[in-house]
Amino acid sequence: SKLPSSEAGGCPAKHNPSPPPASGCPVKHDSNSQYPEYNVYSQPIDKTNQMPKGVRTQMPTATQRAEISTDRVRSTIPKGGDTESGSTWTYPSPQQFYNALARKGKL
Repeated sequence: SKLPSSEAGGCPAKHNPSPPPASGCPVKHDSNSQYPEYNVYSQPIDKTNQMPKGVRTQMPTATQRAEISTDRVRSTIPKGGDTESGSTWTYPSPQQFYNALARKGKL
């Protein structure tokens, strides 16, 4: 089959010109977005610590036989290099660590 002369030698895909985005990047980078974020397990994520929301992260699993501490320890590592505010990271509790291993099938 023969192509019309206007398309000969050019790109075979039909391009429909679209207007440029109104303001730069189309991805919303607002941390206070109205849309919730989810992890790979479809659990909503708390944006302040990137952990699943809710108390379930501190609850024992159904197959757990022993009680594990839910105490969390503050680190001395500044958040994001912010040395002026004094805010530091908080380590997960042993129970949260155990639950993460259980979710990933690593027990």
